[in-house]
Amino acid sequence: MASTSNGKQPQAPASPVQGVPAESATFPPAAAPKPDFKVWNPPRDDSPSSPIPDLPDSHYEHSREELMSLYASTQRRLHAMTEGPLLTAKLRNDDEKKRRERERYPRTTIRIKFPDRTMLERTFGSDEKIKSVYKFVRDNLTEEAKPIKFILYQPPRQEYKVSDPAVHDKTLYELHFSPSSVLLLSFIDPELNRHDVPPPLLPEILAVAKDLPNAPPEPEKEVKPPSGGRTLGGGGEANAKGTGSGQSLSAQEKKDKLTRLLKLKGRK
Repeated sequence: MASTSNGKQPQAPASPVQGVPAESATFPPAAAPKPDFKVWNPPRDDSPSSPIPDLPDSHYEHSREELMSLYASTQRRLHAMTEGPLLTAKLRNDDEKKRRERERYPRTTIRIKFPDRTMLERTFGSDEKIKSVYKFVRDNLTEEAKPIKFILYQPPRQEYKVSDPAVHDKTLYELHFSPSSVLLLSFIDPELNRHDVPPPLLPEILAVAKDLPNAPPEPEKEVKPPSGGRTLGGGGEANAKGTGSGQSLSAQEKKDKLTRLLKLKGRK
């Protein structure tokens, strides 16, 4: 057996896994992170599109960071109310109502609809700004489409531009997007707005697209007859009887009239 110059035997490299040679040690691949978005294929013309589903109560539970932010916001509000000028009762009530609404919807789900009706969906924090939505969309566009400007809007033509001072400082909640909203997307390049052209999304984004679930059918309303089983005519059986007795009376009158005529003729 060979030995080193100092007389010590060479040692094999330590194995990362006990009892397994270093060259044969394997580790399971790390699980791929689940995407934080959804992609929906354009709905078929013969199927009603599904609205954004109602989210479970757990969706609105606050995280630790959100609770800390709410606490800090409450402290600032209390300081402003005690140290600042006194608010009227109406203003205080309005402020309290808005605060409760914000705390009720800490997250906002937004669907971005492309011209061909493909939709990109993601859930944001309700205190995020519209620029977060723009960044999310742009990050998922192809390299060729990234430089092309686009606008997010809602019908009939309410545009939400980052450059608009009335928009860029407001949160998604303050823009009335909570708890869920649909925003339409329009490119500056009209060629990308054609309905027969797929959206310029990354191939790996389009690869996970799914069909929209059909909207649940509306339950059929049972038409019940009015109480008592009467028809809209209101007469029912009584009317039938009344009509029958009227016809009998009329026939009797005719018979009596005919008898009197015959008697008169007999006297002649």
